[in-house]
Amino acid sequence: EKELWATPGTDTQCECMFVPSMDHRIYSVNATTGVQHWVTDDLGGAIVGTPALSEDRMLYIGTFANTMIALDADNGGELWHFDAQDWVWGGPAINGDALYFGDLSGAFYALDRQTGEMLWKVAPGTGSIVDTPLVVDDMIYFTAEEGLLVAVQADGSISWQKTFEGNTYASPAAAGDLILVTTSQPEALVVAYDANGAQKWTFSDA
Repeated sequence: EKELWATPGTDTQCECMFVPSMDHRIYSVNATTGVQHWVTDDLGGAIVGTPALSEDRMLYIGTFANTMIALDADNGGELWHFDAQDWVWGGPAINGDALYFGDLSGAFYALDRQTGEMLWKVAPGTGSIVDTPLVVDDMIYFTAEEGLLVAVQADGSISWQKTFEGNTYASPAAAGDLILVTTSQPEALVVAYDANGAQKWTFSDA
């Protein structure tokens, strides 16, 4: 029996969606008819992050088997896999030839998306990374569960990081020139920063 926790990825070229499953597989399904195009072999671990699709039709997914895997989007065949330190919960982000993602150990990775070779790794905090990174103008933003927002340059240098009283579970979002992050703290449910890490405003339920 399949359990689905993740938002499917979409592919307008074939009018299909890529459905991640807790049964360790990805299903490619026609979005109009519901007909299955293909299904992967067992990928070794549950999948709860949204897959990322590149323009050259490589599909990237993280698993609870501590792996990031690249698939051929046309047939589901595995192209490469990379061993992370812990479960990969969130979906990855693509930026040119780089692929970005984090794992539950708090490590954040940049890979060559064509080969799976690691370009760099940072571990700025101790909290689990469960979100999909946000890429804006070659700056990468991600959160860690302990209440942390990190801004990393494309070469792996950390530009700045901010901590919060509450926890963070969702991906940061871009709104104009601002980066928004949500927290579990009632006094600061949403916090806005500019690209330099200066706090611009907060929203609370008070």
